[in-house]
Amino acid sequence: MPLNSLDEIEYIAEKEETFIIGGAELYHQTIDMADKMYLTYIFDSSKDAATYFPKFSYIDWNIDELVLYVGDKYTPAYNHIIFSRRD
Repeated sequence: MPLNSLDEIEYIAEKEETFIIGGAELYHQTIDMADKMYLTYIFDSSKDAATYFPKFSYIDWNIDELVLYVGDKYTPAYNHIIFSRRD
């Protein structure tokens, strides 16, 4: 269900798992609300990205799952990481 304000996001997130799917400014505004993050790091220096996920302190997060994908000539290498906020 699309939401239209940070207040709506916060209200729904208190009741059920909520996913924020971009963009960069929305990530920046909501990262402090998150208790879990599903991130993909793409290793491709040949591409210039226009948008990046905001920097965050790794010390505040546990890595619950880390999956490494080896790239090939069609797909760059990437990691899929699930983080949970430390208490």
